[in-house]
Amino acid sequence: MLLSDLNYTKIIITVTSNRDCPRIKENEIYRMYIQEIMQRIEMELQNKEENLCVLFIDPISKEKNKIFRNIYFRLYQNGDFIEH
Repeated sequence: MLLSDLNYTKIIITVTSNRDCPRIKENEIYRMYIQEIMQRIEMELQNKEENLCVLFIDPISKEKNKIFRNIYFRLYQNGDFIEH
């Protein structure tokens, strides 16, 4: 409901069938998608100081939430991002 009140929003949704990617470990799939989302966000926000992003990842379980946080933190610290 809050999103409908905003002048501009962009929503990125990713879905992967684990059956289609049997040789890729689950955590690696998470890492690839989170990195892709972070890079897309960076491209959208670059060159405009007033831009703001809030990233929501649906909570699944305490274990998965911790995995997502750790992946995000490692990517944020060491990820492949645009140089300014």
